[in-house]
Amino acid sequence: MKIEPLNESSLLVSFSDEISEPVLDLIRLFCQQLMRSSARAAIVELVPSYNTVMLVYRLTQTDYDSLHRELQQCYQQAQRQSKQLIRPRVVELPVFYSETTGPDLARISQQTGLSVQDIINRHTQTQYRVYAIGFSPGYPYLASVDSLIAQPRLTAPRKNVPAGSVGIADTQTGIYPKASPGGWNIIGNCPEPLLDSQLSCRLNVGDTVQFVTINEREFVALGGKITVGFNEL
Repeated sequence: MKIEPLNESSLLVSFSDEISEPVLDLIRLFCQQLMRSSARAAIVELVPSYNTVMLVYRLTQTDYDSLHRELQQCYQQAQRQSKQLIRPRVVELPVFYSETTGPDLARISQQTGLSVQDIINRHTQTQYRVYAIGFSPGYPYLASVDSLIAQPRLTAPRKNVPAGSVGIADTQTGIYPKASPGGWNIIGNCPEPLLDSQLSCRLNVGDTVQFVTINEREFVALGGKITVGFNEL
């Protein structure tokens, strides 16, 4: 573990040069230990992502040296805990896969030679880990996608991607929590909101996500909406 100050009230904790599930699990356990430690009251923000954790803290309640010692202790506790079999939380998310909610399905099928149903099967048969939450509030970066359906980002991003859209970009998949511009390949839509009224995401870094196929009737019953003109860039 490497601890680097970013400025007088924030620092970056690096766990490895690699991005892997064991590193992700260590980060998850480290954050849990930290939020149970005496340093919790001084923490303003904690941002785990891939193989690092960015931490913002209150100078009025701690200092760098004290926090550094606390982080070292939490890391050691997380290392000991990581040797035990502690499974991450599994979150099931319903998705309506169709050419209306997933306008890139047909193109991916043509490019890969796989049927649309095979693409859907491969997407739902994989369990994904949440490696980061960014570029907009609540957007989860999930990995890793089956190599046969992995797709590069669109060369021309769409001006508006509906909330709930499920996309693929390279070996990652993700969900747009709110309508926004975006360049991921859209293959379906999840009708369940990822954000609550306080813009807190229901997913945490380290969680496991399992996508479950639903039909159009179930999609609409859960609050899903078919967006007209979705194919326009």
